[in-house]
Amino acid sequence: MERRDCDAIVLFGATGDLCYKKIFPALYQLARRSLLSVPVIGVARQGYDINGLIQRVRDSLEAFVPEAEEGVVKRLIALLRYVDGDYNDRSTFEASAKMAAVKTASRSTSSLGPNVAAYSNE
Repeated sequence: MERRDCDAIVLFGATGDLCYKKIFPALYQLARRSLLSVPVIGVARQGYDINGLIQRVRDSLEAFVPEAEEGVVKRLIALLRYVDGDYNDRSTFEASAKMAAVKTASRSTSSLGPNVAAYSNE
């Protein structure tokens, strides 16, 4: 079977507790092992912007990965993207899909778009 890496990771509910306690530390560990190289798109309806998400990730790592190396943290932060929006609004999903497609427009092979891994905390 052909191996297909995902083109992006989309986290719905990116400002929530599960991302804070488990997902962000796990993404850090992937980045530390050089296994994370795709955009990580945080989606939430908190009124955040990218700087708010970056701070949330930093706070998470401070709490749950106290030995985090700053160079790895910076690599993870460089992959972050953010979409603020209501989950009942189609434009939120369109903005998420557009961000996911930016890196991989030439690789998309289906009408559904790029190969994206999504997680929903909602």
